[in-house]
Amino acid sequence: MHLWHLASLDAPTVAVVWTFSFGWARHVAVPASIAVLTGLTVWAVYVGDRLLDVRRALGAGQMESLRERHFFHWRNRRWLVPAAMAAAAVAAWLFFARLPAGWFAPDAAIGAAAMGYFACVHGGGGFESDPSRPHVRGVSKELLVGVLFALGCAAPAWIAGSHSWSWCATIAFFAALAWLNCSAIDKWESADRNASVRSIALIFAATGACVALLFEHGEPRLGALLAAGATAALLLAILDRMRGRMNPTTVRALADLVMLAPLGLLLR
Repeated sequence: MHLWHLASLDAPTVAVVWTFSFGWARHVAVPASIAVLTGLTVWAVYVGDRLLDVRRALGAGQMESLRERHFFHWRNRRWLVPAAMAAAAVAAWLFFARLPAGWFAPDAAIGAAAMGYFACVHGGGGFESDPSRPHVRGVSKELLVGVLFALGCAAPAWIAGSHSWSWCATIAFFAALAWLNCSAIDKWESADRNASVRSIALIFAATGACVALLFEHGEPRLGALLAAGATAALLLAILDRMRGRMNPTTVRALADLVMLAPLGLLLR
C-alpha cells in the first residue's frame, strides 16, 4: 500500500474508479480507452506535480514542506520522468485518436483548465509565493484540485447523459469530497498536530446519506453512489481520529484508499 501511494498510483486508481462509477450511476458504458486515458493523464500530472514541488522547495530553501512521496519521486526521477512522459504521450494519442467526436470539446476544456492550474501552481502565475501553501485570490489549491478531479471523472457520463439537478448535485458532492480528502491530508501534514477535519467529514457523511435517501426511489443508482461517497467521508472522520497511532505515510495512503468506496458498486 505504501508503494501504491509513494509512486502516485493512488490518484489515478481513484480517478478510474470514479469515472466508471459515474458512468454506472448514469447507465453509461464508459469505454475502457477513456478510463485508461483518465488514469494515464492523472498519473503523469501527479508525477510532474511531485517533482516540481521538490524543485520549488529546493529553490525556496523550504525542504521541511516536503513529504516522503516527494523524496521518493526525486530519488527515482530517472525512471519516473520518462515513464510519465510515455504515459502522457499515450494519453495524447488516445485523446486525439480514440475519443468520440462529441467528447472532444468538453474534455479539452477540462484539460485546459487543469493545465492552467498546473501553470499557476508551478509557474507562479496568479498564485501567492508561499511554496507550501499555494492559492490564488483566496481559492486554495485543494479546492481547485477537488473541482477539476470530479469534473474530469464525471465528464464521460456527463457528455453521454442528461443533466438533471440531481446529477449536478452528485458531481458537486464528489467535488466537495475530493476537496475534503486533499484538505484533510494538508491539515494532517501541517505543523499543527491538533488540526482536525472530523467535524466537517461527519457533516459530509450525514449530508451524503440524507441526500442518498432522497434519491433512493427516483434515481437509486445516484443514491447508491452518494451513499458510497458518504461512506468515504465517514471513513475519513474515523481515520482522523486514529491517525495518531499510524505513521504519516500509512495515513496518507489510507486517506486515498477510502476514496475507493464506490468500487463496491462496480463489483456487485
